[in-house]
Amino acid sequence: MGMLIAYRFLFLFIYNRLCQERGHFNMRKKKSTALLISAIIGIGYSIYLVAYFAGVIGGSGNEAEAIGGSIATALVTPHMICVIIAAIFNTLGWANNKRGFALVGAILYCVAAALFVLYAMFLIPSIILSFVGFANLKKINAMDDQIIVGAGS
Repeated sequence: MGMLIAYRFLFLFIYNRLCQERGHFNMRKKKSTALLISAIIGIGYSIYLVAYFAGVIGGSGNEAEAIGGSIATALVTPHMICVIIAAIFNTLGWANNKRGFALVGAILYCVAAALFVLYAMFLIPSIILSFVGFANLKKINAMDDQIIVGAGS
């Protein structure tokens, strides 16, 4: 539940920053849909990972299950951290139309897939959409620059 509140706070902070940026309240900047979908998938998967492995540690009946759950959580923790950081960078890349953030998020998804290959299938859509969104941001930023320069003339 705390993770969901943190993500909601992050989205509200990014939204307020975008509204204040450049003073263009009447012009809506184009965003990458692929990057947004990838961020939503990444955030959902992050919430699933944290909820599932928190339940594995806390919901064990005997000592052997607790030890097994702790070992499994220790093995998945680097994967979990990379996915959470990738989702944050992906969201920042989408919100700010910054190619660097989108690329870092896509690479971190790849690293997370390599860290825990068993769960890599859950990251393949996010990896593909992140790289597609990264490629589309160049065109989107070029169009936004033309609109802003054209409006100022």
